[in-house]
Amino acid sequence: MKQYQIIEPESMHDSFVFNIIDQNYPVGYANLINDNGAIKLADIYIYDHAHAKSTLARWFKKLRGRKNYRDKGVGTCFLKRIIKFCKNKGTKKIYGELVDDIPRLKKWYQSLGFTIDTTNKIELDLSD
Repeated sequence: MKQYQIIEPESMHDSFVFNIIDQNYPVGYANLINDNGAIKLADIYIYDHAHAKSTLARWFKKLRGRKNYRDKGVGTCFLKRIIKFCKNKGTKKIYGELVDDIPRLKKWYQSLGFTIDTTNKIELDLSD
């Protein structure tokens, strides 16, 4: 897989952000909240410029070289790096909630070791 630059936060404050970049162009981000040592994954997003709302917007983005980063393993690589960072900082669990494309996201999070309850809450136990 192509190498992307992942910008990690210096520390885990009350809230912190990871960014992923491709040749100085933002590819995605993750917002996390420190909840007394457990980490809430508040938002993780990989850009999909191929699905702009209008034909003109798609054409303009294509002209500027912006592309789709989804379904290429970028998000998986990104989340694995976030998990590793949190584990190295002593985090015991990462949790959150599924929104939007729930069937697709269930498969994805489960493939990364997360459990999902009946209310679409996700959790990854990092304690060994």
